[in-house]
Amino acid sequence: MIINPFKRNIARRDDHNRIHLIDFSDSSDPHAEAFRMLRLQVEVALGDGFPETCRSILITSTMQGEGKTTTAVNLARANAVAGIKTLLIDADNRHPMINHVFKIDQTPGLTEAILAGSSEKVSIQRSPIEKLDLISAGARQEFAAELLGSECFEQILTSLKKTYQLIIIDSTPFGMFADSGTIARKVDATFVVFYAGKTEPRNVEKTIKGLKGLAGNVKGVILSRVSAKRHAGYTYGYHDYYASYEKHHRSDSRPES
Repeated sequence: MIINPFKRNIARRDDHNRIHLIDFSDSSDPHAEAFRMLRLQVEVALGDGFPETCRSILITSTMQGEGKTTTAVNLARANAVAGIKTLLIDADNRHPMINHVFKIDQTPGLTEAILAGSSEKVSIQRSPIEKLDLISAGARQEFAAELLGSECFEQILTSLKKTYQLIIIDSTPFGMFADSGTIARKVDATFVVFYAGKTEPRNVEKTIKGLKGLAGNVKGVILSRVSAKRHAGYTYGYHDYYASYEKHHRSDSRPES
């Protein structure tokens, strides 16, 4: 297993991708507190201390722009800050973002490891945060879903679960590509991000039903860009983890995957 040093420090906000990075050193930041609560809820869903049989999770959404990558990045950072040895994997080979957010190499990454057919070929890159490591998406592949559905990918996950307490996988939107549905069958739990006030409730139900039909391991739904006043029509969720996110960041953030 190759460990590569990170190139440079992460910025508070990545100008290229508009991913909102939470400042967990600011005790007064309501977004940081919301992600701390989300982190605790995920641990409860998986099991206290993240037992080895339940350590890998998929973060997906219905469409682009619902906040899944922002969720995956900040959830990984929140766990690392809390002392949980965490690995963040970019499995969105169609629209990779983790390499931009953390200023790391895109290749070699996940696809190279799968094509090599060995968990020993996984290139793990360090993040600026202690206890948080990264695997980039790797080179673009035409048959990404087939690679992610391979036995080799499952073996890689099994091997990584022996080293990390929590593995968070950011993948494609479920409603657009088959990739995330394939991954859902390999991970221990799936969490779906929806943009409150934008994602139609019927699409929420359709996505959950589809994922449950494939894997049956949907553990929760996460609402993004929502305030307590605006989510009365949603019957799922782990609370409004972004709180006032839309109020503060609506005008300067373009949709991300």
